[in-house]
Amino acid sequence: MSTTLYVASNKNAAVELASLALVEIEVMYATRDFSLLLFKQPHTEFSPYDETYYDAKSLKDLGCNKPTVENFRVTFYLHHFDAVQPLVTPWGEIRCRELQLLPKHLRNKKYIYWA
Repeated sequence: MSTTLYVASNKNAAVELASLALVEIEVMYATRDFSLLLFKQPHTEFSPYDETYYDAKSLKDLGCNKPTVENFRVTFYLHHFDAVQPLVTPWGEIRCRELQLLPKHLRNKKYIYWA
């Protein structure tokens, strides 16, 4: 099997990264049908990816699978993010706060750009 790695030009990467956001949401009373695939912004069809779940209180990293508890935090990347637009979910719209510096528990989260 052969694998080829392609590197995007700096211009392409810069365009993609300029609209990339790492979003963190606190989820309370999650139901079994909770799915990040249903989260979108009105102006784009991009959906969240590379999610990481955290304990709601201790902020312990719970991995990439939705926890069985009903209260947790989740972070994910979203391309073409527009801070003016709401995040639309089946449970209502979420207005994101202004962009902030990464909190301590998210500083080790890495982003990989796939061209």
